[in-house]
Amino acid sequence: MNLKDRLLKKSTIESAATLSSSRLFEKKEIISLECPGLNVALSGDAFGGMTPGIVQIAAASKTFKSKFALEIAKSFLKKFPEGVIILYDSEFGTPESYFEDLSIENIIHVPILDLEEFKHDIVVELKEITREDKVLIIVDSIGNMPSIKELTDAEEGKDTADMTRAKQMKSIFRMIMPRINQKDVYCVIVNHVYTEQKMYGKDVPTGGTGSIYNSNVIWTISKAKEKDSVTSEVSGKKVEELVGYNFTITNYKSRFVKEDTKFTITVKFDSGIEKWSGMIELAEKLGYLIRPTAQSYARKDKPEETFKRNQIENDDAFWTALFAETNFNEAIKGEYQL
Repeated sequence: MNLKDRLLKKSTIESAATLSSSRLFEKKEIISLECPGLNVALSGDAFGGMTPGIVQIAAASKTFKSKFALEIAKSFLKKFPEGVIILYDSEFGTPESYFEDLSIENIIHVPILDLEEFKHDIVVELKEITREDKVLIIVDSIGNMPSIKELTDAEEGKDTADMTRAKQMKSIFRMIMPRINQKDVYCVIVNHVYTEQKMYGKDVPTGGTGSIYNSNVIWTISKAKEKDSVTSEVSGKKVEELVGYNFTITNYKSRFVKEDTKFTITVKFDSGIEKWSGMIELAEKLGYLIRPTAQSYARKDKPEETFKRNQIENDDAFWTALFAETNFNEAIKGEYQL
């Protein structure tokens, strides 16, 4: 028996193996979302998506954080119909309508009141999970969970700042990250942000360095109003009406996509997430769409066929053909992937 085999035999770690045969380096199963723009934001690939590990969605209030997390949940259950979702809920404010497209029988709802309670439960659950199980953990949100000390201080009438919370957050991420990665668990953690106190300061996830070091992907999100011209029933004139929002996802950190890249996802009140959000801008940036006139678009390889923006922005046939007939997705990967 050679040295390598002797050392493997003596190892007390069950999963120890040569790097060439280690299960931890096998190809991971990808959850591909219905919206290619979200896949690009996650992996730099329009047909990629989320791999096992921690994705953190950190943003201010009313930036669609919970809905983006549940979009991942919907795609998870589509890929793994027998999979299980554990939803740790500290906010209890997600609208019931968000769950309409989900099989709620596959979702374990776990109300959480403090960080210590969450830490204990998630460590116990991760111990129970095996690598063959298909599990998605959603935490909504870790940014809103108090520590026991914070609660105790409030009960005792103390108003001192809780200096233990950042340590608790770092401890939680330090404990769960290795288990999540080793057992191929998918995990989405919703968090809050604060703005750096410096000129052009950017949004930073709350909770200290623990959440940043241990996440595969961190999104921060901003929003802008999406308006459309409609005819007023009162005056008969054209007016601008709010029809939804444009959410700009910034990759604060990613192991797969270049840092600080931005992707815009449009959400309409009447139709939800626009499937082909951001594709017009992306195709134009990479040279696959051209502008024969200020008001028209055309494929670069078919300049004679022109379209108005509203003809192609949600046209499945147009985008399916562009991806199938050109190397548009390879260009996306070359632009954004690490």
